[in-house]
Amino acid sequence: MIRQNQRQPGFSLVEMIIVMAVIALLASIAVPGLAKMGLFSKDTTRAAARELYTLMKAAQVYATTYHVDTAIVYRLRTRTDSVTGTEVAVVDAMAMARAMRIGEYEFTDASGKFVPVRDDNGGFQLMRKDAAILLNGCDANAAGFIPVELWDARSQPITQIISDFTIPAAGPSCPALPFVGGLMPAHVFKPNGTIKDTVANNGGRVKLFVGPAPDALPQERYADTGRTVPVAPYIIELYPTMGRLKITYGEPT
Repeated sequence: MIRQNQRQPGFSLVEMIIVMAVIALLASIAVPGLAKMGLFSKDTTRAAARELYTLMKAAQVYATTYHVDTAIVYRLRTRTDSVTGTEVAVVDAMAMARAMRIGEYEFTDASGKFVPVRDDNGGFQLMRKDAAILLNGCDANAAGFIPVELWDARSQPITQIISDFTIPAAGPSCPALPFVGGLMPAHVFKPNGTIKDTVANNGGRVKLFVGPAPDALPQERYADTGRTVPVAPYIIELYPTMGRLKITYGEPT
């Protein structure tokens, strides 16, 4: 008996090429629209906020485990605003550092001095591209920063990491925050798990805003084409007296 050849089910090469072309066309239409809605920047800022939150939790665990003050030290930089062209202060990197002990590195006074826990790159970890901790006026004053000295133990003799910087004022009620003379802003976790607080804050809640960097593309920073509604930042809340950390999705600043 002679069997006739039967066509096997499946797609031909031509059909697969057509399907792939349709998918590529739909993607080319959808991706710019999603970017304009700020969905991609939201993913970046969410990841950046999670990384900062995780680093803070690690510092808290380090402080309680080794019974030593442990800080998240921030590097301040200016970025050019992609819309207004003005210079804006942000945090673009952070390092976990432990407090020096008396007599360590031949210092008789170790007060306020910290050395990075990691040795590479001075211990600094860059934030994700196009993401930053946003510091404008009152937000910076409400960030609960403690001034510390950061020293690079890789060099012999040990040298201080200098980063003279002033966060600009934003009106009479929001004065400038100077970090000069080698001082750098930080959040310091104590061996009991709580967080050192500023006199001005006096135990109140501290907020850090993680959002698209000022020099990111406008469509990543704003949720509308008119550039009037900023993409909402992620907020990391610190409760100094309890040592509690919380991360939430916030409202536009």
